[in-house]
Amino acid sequence: MEGKIPMKERYQRNERLRMLSEMKRRAFYTPFEGQTRNVLFEGKEDDGKMFGFTDNYIKVVAAAQDDYINQIVPATLTRINADGMMEVNLPVTYPY
Repeated sequence: MEGKIPMKERYQRNERLRMLSEMKRRAFYTPFEGQTRNVLFEGKEDDGKMFGFTDNYIKVVAAAQDDYINQIVPATLTRINADGMMEVNLPVTYPY
C-alpha cells in the first residue's frame, strides 16, 4: 500500500499518545486527592491488593479486605501511585 507510515514513526506516535493519556489521567485524578468518595471494590489479586472504581470512575487500589469486595465503601483518596491508580485509605470497620 502506498503512503504507509514507517514503523519507527508509528512507534514514536504511539508513545506520544500514551504519554498524553497518562498526563490527562493524572490531571483528572489530582484534584480529587484528599477527598472521600464512594468506591466499588470489584475484586482482589493474590498479591494482597484489591481494585475498584470511585463514583466518578477513578481507578483505585487498596490493601485487600474480603468484607469490602463487591461493596460500596467510603474511601479517602490519598495519592496517585506509579501504576497510575489512586491509592485509598479505608475505614477500619465498615458500618453495616
